[in-house]
Amino acid sequence: MSEGTRRARERTTSDGDGGHAEALRHVHAEALRRLHAATRRMMSAESASAVASVATRAATDVLGFELNSVRLFEPAPPRLVPVAYADAVVDIAGERQEYRRGECVHWDALDAGEPRVYQRVSDIDNARATDLSGEGSILVCPLGDRGVIALGTLEPNAIDEEDIALAEVLAANTEAALERAERERQLERKTERLDRFAGVVAHEFRNPVTIAAGHLEYVDGTPGDDPHLAAATRAVERMDRLIDCLLDMVRGGVAAGSSESVSVSAVAREVAEAVDEPGAVRCPADVTVVADPDRLRTILENVLGNAVAHAESGVTVTVGSLDDAAGFYVADDGTGFDTTDPDRLFEYGATADAEATGLGLAIVRDLAEAQGWRVSACTGDDGGARVEFYTRPDIDA
Repeated sequence: MSEGTRRARERTTSDGDGGHAEALRHVHAEALRRLHAATRRMMSAESASAVASVATRAATDVLGFELNSVRLFEPAPPRLVPVAYADAVVDIAGERQEYRRGECVHWDALDAGEPRVYQRVSDIDNARATDLSGEGSILVCPLGDRGVIALGTLEPNAIDEEDIALAEVLAANTEAALERAERERQLERKTERLDRFAGVVAHEFRNPVTIAAGHLEYVDGTPGDDPHLAAATRAVERMDRLIDCLLDMVRGGVAAGSSESVSVSAVAREVAEAVDEPGAVRCPADVTVVADPDRLRTILENVLGNAVAHAESGVTVTVGSLDDAAGFYVADDGTGFDTTDPDRLFEYGATADAEATGLGLAIVRDLAEAQGWRVSACTGDDGGARVEFYTRPDIDA
């Protein structure tokens, strides 16, 4: 550890046993506070290397180990790759190289899943070299299965239980930050793939359907007169609906825009106007939620569209607040669900209608969950379908 850190601890011995213990607690608490601050920085880092850089700075500035490094595990072939290290390590041991399995004591900590302490580097077999040489000491902590963080000093027998305890805290927080960075990287890649897929759907799928629909307009006769023409027209219309649903599904999976206070009632009325069913929506009272407006609109388009499509005649849709939880419901007075388990209708492809896509309510579920909501379905008071949206499921559960 650094000379300054050691002096801070040594000063605690001059106050007697009680003062010594109190001072040690103060030093420990201050170190934990600074580690917490470092953890916040690690959690906002955008890459594994950025996380590792924050960890090595904390190892120096907070724990007092001016010789330190973070190595991450790479599986093919198995090796520990240096991604961040203190300048002093390079000054003493030269540019860092990756370690293959068995080439250093770092592997012992990684394989065991617990810290390894070497109070005299000179006692380590030269074939299992470390970042240090001479009579120094080294502490290696695993970062789960992601790699290791090594903390060293040029002094022998310089690592105590307090060092180990704080190093384990730093290692655990570094591991958590690395996991978060990896999830963010995977999400970013997924979003990029979804964006590309949306582009393919919008262009490569839509164009042939548009061309087919255009040619059908020039065919002699009407769909009512020619069963083959009717079948082709239905197929084109179904494909068009499928494309719309796929685009809704893909774009709903992309990161949401900013959330804001939105009137569910107002959006529902706008949706009804857009589908030429202005009288279909009834709102006894205004319902307001915090939501991504675009996602909320798509949710209501699908739920309202589902009610209109399955009604044998004109249908009335009621939008209101839930009585016993934060959220809202959308209920119709139609024929209701044709299943004893309405929640199964939120599964992809679940539909009893050969002309339907089976995607509408599945998209509703995905868009709701993307905002942290929970959605369920049941039979309404009027015997029709009722879809409920719980906007604070963590509280309502």
